[in-house]
Amino acid sequence: MKNAILKTSILITALSLSGCNVTFVTPDWIQFYDNSKTEAPTVEWLSAQAMDNAGNILLAGETIKTGTDRTQNILLVKYNASGDTLWTVEHDVTYGLSRSDENITAMVIDDVDNIYVTATAYLQNHDQGPRVSLLAKFSSDGNIIWQHIISDENDVRDLELKNNKLYVTGLSTQVYNTNGEQLLNIEHPDQQAWDIELDSNDNIYVSGRNGVSKYNAIGQLEWTQAQTEDTFAEAATTVLADDSVISIILTKGRNLQVQAIDANGQLLWRNHVYGNHDSYALPGPVIIQQNVHDELFIAFSDASNRELIKMQTNGDVIWHSSSQQGEISAISLGDDGSVFVVGNGNNEKYNANGVLIAIANTGYKAQQRTGKIVRKGNDVYVGYSTFINNNFDFYLAKYTDR
Repeated sequence: MKNAILKTSILITALSLSGCNVTFVTPDWIQFYDNSKTEAPTVEWLSAQAMDNAGNILLAGETIKTGTDRTQNILLVKYNASGDTLWTVEHDVTYGLSRSDENITAMVIDDVDNIYVTATAYLQNHDQGPRVSLLAKFSSDGNIIWQHIISDENDVRDLELKNNKLYVTGLSTQVYNTNGEQLLNIEHPDQQAWDIELDSNDNIYVSGRNGVSKYNAIGQLEWTQAQTEDTFAEAATTVLADDSVISIILTKGRNLQVQAIDANGQLLWRNHVYGNHDSYALPGPVIIQQNVHDELFIAFSDASNRELIKMQTNGDVIWHSSSQQGEISAISLGDDGSVFVVGNGNNEKYNANGVLIAIANTGYKAQQRTGKIVRKGNDVYVGYSTFINNNFDFYLAKYTDR
């Protein structure tokens, strides 16, 4: 195991860009994590990032050893707010009995800092394989508490935690308590869902390529709003205060479809947002978040271009910012209406009017879809898988928002 922490002085400069002042920010510190235990290198691939109740930062992903004896296991690394490593865990779901290639798809942390992850896995020469999805619980110090195979497909994509219940979705939607006991199973084999959301009454909303469906708290289907266009699989949804739904999905034409559905499943409106995207480039994730005023912030991108949109709930665009800074992997909303954007190693901050006001680049080659961000007050933590010393390592940088 190799660890490196780079302490840097805070350097902030400003220049005029497109008629406005843009601040260039360097991190307070940078932490790398390389899980190599021998001379054989490993690839550390970041899939999720979260902050616990004490302000510690957890990175979750995979550690991959290539070659004839290839392994790919779950990797968890926990840091304190100063960038010190608290613990690391490498977990093989078969405990070494057979080859298993795990891939974390989502992570949540509960009120006492237990960690829950969903993952897909390829189990070679295993009676429950070869392709499965699983749900696992780790303690706050990284010990495995339980794990369950919850699907015989590589399909589970999202995880939510509410009122000590775990909601997972894929080719079915399942609910578990925090002891790992299944409470509910909703089969929808014709709809592989990529996103799951809950409203104040614990109604369940799942979205994917085929549309958006609402189930009540006991798993009964309330309605489905079918998709009418040819789209990519990934979708994202947010539930507004009046229990209406805003859903987004990327069309095969590389445009973003945005639709509003009322609480009874009736389509209110459907709009398209167009971007300058390359047909050959791998698209980034589709992202939607809302602030306390029910204003919508939407991002879509590819390997070359990024689009960031602020929209009202009636579909009117407030502002739309485009750039060629590459993929957006994640966003975070500031209390003052600002938006933090990470992806492609190019991190940005926009003010409430959509004006770019700060840039913080990693300076390293970052892998697609590995950019993550968590914030607490003025402390901003950005994670990636970055290329350093001829290898991909976990990367975590701490910035101070000024």
